[in-house]
Amino acid sequence: MHMITRSSFRGKGVTEIHDVARELAMEAGLNVATAWISGLEPSTTEQEIERDSTVLDERRESLRPEFAARDVIAVDYATHLNMSLPSTTPIAWTRGLREDGTWDKQGSLGGAGGYIVFMGGNVTYYENLNAGGGQLRRADGTRTANILEALPPEVRVVGAGPGTLHGTQGKAPEITP
Repeated sequence: MHMITRSSFRGKGVTEIHDVARELAMEAGLNVATAWISGLEPSTTEQEIERDSTVLDERRESLRPEFAARDVIAVDYATHLNMSLPSTTPIAWTRGLREDGTWDKQGSLGGAGGYIVFMGGNVTYYENLNAGGGQLRRADGTRTANILEALPPEVRVVGAGPGTLHGTQGKAPEITP
């Protein structure tokens, strides 16, 4: 397994979720397509999951055409991250998370909640992010249910499919030392 480089972790220069999948497959060895595809999607069949076994082609130089053609990806991903961000910063989450902290029925798990991967390496399942004043943390430590408020303004979200936050950016105020 390759180490994740700073460029692949940050996702600088990527504008689509397929770019992120390619970078992580090439740079970090995350070449398993099922990391990006949910078998719970109404539009995804068992045959598609078996066919789309890898992200990269056999030469490991570009995306497999079948994977590149997918218009539904199971996760949203935050780009333009850096290692100085708090460990509570979200990196990726199950597609369908709304700004109000609830999960869209058109998301990967049909509105039943979802997973969030954090900068610190932990993965947590949430049914709803509103409990206790918000389950996420802004950079200043205050609570929020809005995932975009847990991301700095330079962060851009990429994703594909219904319920994605693709194209939105972080809303947390910058913290100055």
